[in-house]
Amino acid sequence: MLFDYEVSLGFVNSKAHGTMIANELTGLSDGFESRGEDPVNVAVLTGQVDVPELADVIAKVEPADMSVPRSDRVRAIVGTSVVSHGVDLEGLNVLIMAGLPSTTADYIQATSRSGRTHVGAVITIYDDYQRRESSAFTHFVSTHRLIDVLVEPVPVNRYAHRAAQRTLPSVVMALLWHLARDPSLSPPS
Repeated sequence: MLFDYEVSLGFVNSKAHGTMIANELTGLSDGFESRGEDPVNVAVLTGQVDVPELADVIAKVEPADMSVPRSDRVRAIVGTSVVSHGVDLEGLNVLIMAGLPSTTADYIQATSRSGRTHVGAVITIYDDYQRRESSAFTHFVSTHRLIDVLVEPVPVNRYAHRAAQRTLPSVVMALLWHLARDPSLSPPS
C-alpha cells in the first residue's frame, strides 16, 4: 500500500521556487546516501522542459513497478503549471502545493493531479505574508465548500468574436504534441 504513495509531486508557482525545493530535496537525498539509504531521485518539470524529457519522466513513474530498485525510481517531482495540464499519472497520489496558484480554476486543476486511482493526499503550504493565501487558510472550509462558485468565468463564450481563429492553433498544437509522443516517429536530426 505504501508503494502507491511513494511518488510525491511538489507543485510550485515559479521556476525559481521549484529550483530551491529541488536543491533541498537533492541535499536530503545526499544525506540519505551518506547513511547508506536509498537516494531520492528528483525530477523537475517546468516550461523549459522539452517534450522528450517530460515523456521520459512520465515513463519512469508510470507504470510503477516494484521490481525496479527503489534507488532507480523517481520518487519526487517538482513542477510548475506544466504539470497541472495533461500529466495524468496513477502513481501521483501525494501532492504538496507550495503556495496557491493565481486562480481558483488553476488550484482545482493542480489538485486534481493527485488521487487518480487511489485516495489522494493534498497538502497545501500557505504563505502567511500573502493576504490571499492567508485568507484561504483562515476560511479553508467555506472556501472549499464553495470552490465551484469561486471559479472565474472564462473569457471565451459561444458568441465570442473570432473564437474559432483563437482556438484552432491550440487544437493543432495538441495534435502535433500527441503525434510527437509516437515512438515509431524519429525526431528530426
